[in-house]
Amino acid sequence: MRSRTTKIFGSVAAGALVAGGITMSPLGAQDEAQAAVCGYSVETQNYDSIVQINLPIIGSVDAFGGERRVAHYGHCGGGNVKIKVETENDGNQEKCVTPGDTVLGFTENDPKIKFASAIGAC
Repeated sequence: MRSRTTKIFGSVAAGALVAGGITMSPLGAQDEAQAAVCGYSVETQNYDSIVQINLPIIGSVDAFGGERRVAHYGHCGGGNVKIKVETENDGNQEKCVTPGDTVLGFTENDPKIKFASAIGAC
């Protein structure tokens, strides 16, 4: 009986996938661009995984999508500036950044960026 139940469930699940279809979406789809921020900032981005499954009645399911928090440093002045990036896992690092927005990394996953501040010219 157990073997038959597994076969029936597997057949129903496979049929639902075929009937509903599988949709491919771009990796890392992001929210609309925001205005530049001077100094340290954190942006929450929504992203989709590569595979979305369309199920009848339920609709589209994206099991691997979600939100991620990304640290940025916006340099609004002229010329390059050296910044100190504080991380939970890798200690402090120094980077030379150009004017504009620089993506530093994730705040909740490695390297766990905590803060960044300008420390001088480079």
